[in-house]
Amino acid sequence: MAVRTATRLASHHLVHSYARYPFVLSGYRAHDSTAWEALRSVWSWHNETINIWTHLLGFLFFAILTPVLLAGTCLCSEAALE
Repeated sequence: MAVRTATRLASHHLVHSYARYPFVLSGYRAHDSTAWEALRSVWSWHNETINIWTHLLGFLFFAILTPVLLAGTCLCSEAALE
């Protein structure tokens, strides 16, 4: 069984200047993370958690809603078929 490690977090002086937010001093995800670590960080708490989840839930909402709404609409009228 693999040991699960916590997401590596960095303080503001360890991240690039373009990634810093004023008044946010810690909780940044490490910039040298692998793709797997970045994907796993979705499930951990850091200073971008709310941003990630609002975008993810919004995407899922519209990804599910769009086919449901399109399946219920008819692009042609009954009169045009006769």
